[in-house]
Amino acid sequence: KKRKSSKVEMGNNNPANKVPTKVILSVVSYGVAVSGYLGTKFGTWNWFSFHPALMMLSFFSLTGAAALIKKRGGYTNTKLHGYLMALATVAAGFAFYVIYSNKIMLQKDHFTSWHSWWGLTALLAYLLLFVVGLFGLHPDFGAAKTNKLIRASHKYAARLATVIAWISMILAFNKLDDDPTHQLAFATPLVASAFIVLV
Repeated sequence: KKRKSSKVEMGNNNPANKVPTKVILSVVSYGVAVSGYLGTKFGTWNWFSFHPALMMLSFFSLTGAAALIKKRGGYTNTKLHGYLMALATVAAGFAFYVIYSNKIMLQKDHFTSWHSWWGLTALLAYLLLFVVGLFGLHPDFGAAKTNKLIRASHKYAARLATVIAWISMILAFNKLDDDPTHQLAFATPLVASAFIVLV
């Protein structure tokens, strides 16, 4: 009798389903470019600049790359997906600290816009998904790594969290840049990326 492998298969390893590296790099590059634009939007880099820049890197570049790498399937890609999502969560957490402390310094009220509430919801969702992913679905020691229901729930909840995050980013960009041409130029790649990252 053949012995069954004890290694859990994480994702689809079908070569036809692998995402080209250039697609992943395109997503990352777009996020980095917009991050730089937002960070220097008002001429000089300041404490507030870290907020839009890091949120863009977190919610788009890192999250997008993590989702696309996970689509490649396999043990190594699953772990890399987790590392990138952990980094994205840390970056978003620091960006939240920046905007929260900045409002305190300026003596402004917190959570007064739809952007802030969408962003907070996305951040909390990512934190919860990180905990579930680390302790429940880690391919080495996850307590529920073979549970199909939890894996599917994690997958679709992450997609919902990303949609919420991207809505927050669009609202934020529109607030920082009121030029309709710039707003369209920002939103169009996000919508196009949704069909690659989220579907």
